[in-house]
Parts: sequence; C-alpha cells; structure tokens
Amino acid sequence: MPPDVEPDLTVSTAAPTDARRLAARITAEVERQLAAPLSAGLYLVATPIGNLGDITLRALTTLQQADLILCEDTRHSRTLTAHFGIGGPLKPYHEHNEDVERPRVLGLIGEGRAVALISDAGTPLVSDPGFKLAREAAEQGFKVTALPGASAVLAGLSVSGLPSDAFMFAGFLPPKEGARKQRLMDLANVPATLVLFEAPSRIARSLATMAEVFGGREVVVARELTKRFEEIKRGTAAELAAWADGAEVKGEFVVLVGPPGAATATDAMIEQALIVALATGSLRDAVREVTEAFGAQKSGLRDRPARQGAVGRQGGRERGHVSRGRDSDGAGKLERLQRLRRGFAAEAMAAVLLMAKGYRILARRHRTPYGEIDIIAVRGKRLAFVEVKRRGSIAEAEAALTGGQARRIGEAAEHWVAKRPRYREHEMGLDAVLVAPRTWPRHMPNVMAGV
Repeated sequence: MPPDVEPDLTVSTAAPTDARRLAARITAEVERQLAAPLSAGLYLVATPIGNLGDITLRALTTLQQADLILCEDTRHSRTLTAHFGIGGPLKPYHEHNEDVERPRVLGLIGEGRAVALISDAGTPLVSDPGFKLAREAAEQGFKVTALPGASAVLAGLSVSGLPSDAFMFAGFLPPKEGARKQRLMDLANVPATLVLFEAPSRIARSLATMAEVFGGREVVVARELTKRFEEIKRGTAAELAAWADGAEVKGEFVVLVGPPGAATATDAMIEQALIVALATGSLRDAVREVTEAFGAQKSGLRDRPARQGAVGRQGGRERGHVSRGRDSDGAGKLERLQRLRRGFAAEAMAAVLLMAKGYRILARRHRTPYGEIDIIAVRGKRLAFVEVKRRGSIAEAEAALTGGQARRIGEAAEHWVAKRPRYREHEMGLDAVLVAPRTWPRHMPNVMAGV
C-alpha cells in the first residue's frame, strides 16, 4: 500500500473466510490427534470451571479415545461429554467409593486400557479425589499423564492482583468456627498468597473469621470465575464479610489472602502505637496490646519506649503540667487538657490502625466549611473519610455515632474531593474508627453512610 493511501478500517469481508480457515485448522488438528492411538495409562484431564469454551483440543480427543472416563458425578459430567459428542463410558469415582474402585481401575490399566480421570470442574486432584489413584498408578509403573487446562486456583490468582511468585492452596476451610479459626491461625504466617475455596453458605462467616485472624491484609474474593456473572471483590476481610453478609451470594468462591508482608506494620507505626498505648496503660499492657495488634515480637518492644520516653515525658510536662494549687480553675483546665489528650490519643491510635491496614494518611483534623474531618486516608482507589469516636467501650462508641455527624462528614467529604480532581474517580467511604480503653480500635467501613 502506498504511504499516502489511508487504510480501510471497516470490517473486512474476509472475516468469514478467516473463520472457516480457523475451523478447518481446528478440525485438522483434532483429526491428527484422533489418528494416533491412545496408549495405556491414567490421563488426568482438566475440564472447564464454568465456560465450556475453555476445554482444550487435547482434552477432547483424549476423552473421546479413552476406554473409561472416571468422574465425580456422571450426571454433571455427561453435560460436558454430550455437548461435544463424546460417547465414552462414564463411571463414578469419588471419596466414598475410591477405596473399592481404585484396585479395579489399576487392573484395567494393567490390561492395557486408557483411563481418563476428570473432576466436576477444573484440574483433577486439586481439592478433588484421585491423588491415591495417581500415586499407586505411578508406583506400579503405569504411565500417568497430565492434560493441563482450566483451574480455579490459577484463574483466581491471575485476576487477584496479589503476589503470585509464591502461593499456597489450602482447599476448603473447616465448617465449624473453632476449627476454622485454628486452621487460619496455622496459615497466618505462611509467607505466600493463600488460595482457598469456600461455599456460598459459609463465605460470610469465613471472611469474618479471617478478619479476626488476618486483620488488615488484602483479600480478594472471586465468584463464578469464567461464568456469565463472574465477580471480583477486593478489600479487607472485614469489608468483604460485610458485603457477603448483606448480599444474596451464590456460586463458587475462590478466596485469596495477600501474604503477611503486604500489610505488616513498620517500626515507626509500632513505636507510635506503643506511645499511644502507654498514655493509658502500663508498659506491660502496652507491649501486650501492640504485640497482639501487629504480631510484633516482644523482644525489643520494651526498649522502644525508653528511646521515645525522654521526649514524650518532656513534651508531656511542657504541654500537660497544670498547677492545681495556684490556679482557681486548675481542676477545669486539667479536665479539659485530659479530654484533649484523650482525643489526640484516639486519633493517633485510629491512624496507626488504618496504616496497619495499608492506608496512607492524607490529612488529620481537616477543617472545611461544613465541619472537621478527623482523618482522611487512601488505599488503592478507596478514599476514606473517618470519624473517630472514643468512649468507655466499643459499643458505647458505636452508639454515639449520629445522623448529624454522618451528614456533616458527607458534606465535608464532598467539599474536599471537589477541590482535588485527582480523587474524583476514587470510591468514597464514610468510615468510623471506634476507640475504647484497654482494647484495640475497630474500623467500620462505610458505617456513617447507614447512620
């Protein structure tokens, strides 16, 4: 084409020809594979996890040629074989009959038969029966062949955006709360992205338990992967638990948890938390509080207040000293000062909690014509406008949230965003952090929107 001629960007009339060419190439490849006999052995065949178009040509030809197809549920797998016109015999093979069927299957392979093993969806042996069959077949010298393809584990990991250089698949969590929490605690320090499966009936409860164990680590929930209503949700376990609890969730779930290093507190954050904790408790209580909150090692924590203490004590005397005897209003001033210090401490503790959850603090005590915003923080594309509420207990702090405060923070948030165009595409959350003595603060995303 001469350089001065504009290319025609309309739909090419050659498209049907291209489609026919593709179909012919596929047919030729299928015929080539079918022409080669299938040798005796065990074939582990991956099948689609939702979209039948994800089947591979090699899987189709192997299933067509196999002398026997083992599957978890013949009714379920017949949908797949009927769709592609595969007429081989199907036989159930699952956890309830595998001990009986395994010797029979190995006997068939020993007679020279080709046996294919499929699961209801995805790659066999990944949270499915069959590993004993594959192991014993290999031990007896039989050929064991994997036909890779669809995998919910890898599909979820690919779309999660979480680190994929190291990951651990942990299957389904125990259904009972105590066992589930213990299993999660066992997994908490694994230095890798965790991949789990969960049923829709338990997803909200499992995410709530994850919130207790994993804190602010990033979590991704992938629902109905490769299907029409595929959905990916990202956030903390607490945020996703609230979503799952308030929605009618259906389908199969893959839950991914970022590695512990992804939201680990820095030394500066731990030291700040210690300073705040020491303002209302003993050194031992402060160390315990921060150790439980951040998972930090106690070794070295006791020395940190010493490094910070001189400045803190000097600053406290300069800012906080009130001469009660020489000032008729001394008691009132002391009370106001203590209230102010408690307020600052609560906001500092809230900021530390948000940083531990991966937020970056943009502003504190930001004043607008509509009122003051205690904390403004951002994580990814989420922008949080936070009301900090301190009371004698977490329940009292939550009860103190009012509709007037919600309207104020909402109007102030809109004013803040209007002056900063780069944040207009962010998801805006009206959050609260509840603070009470002797307990770690509670972050409640979007709670102000419902007050």
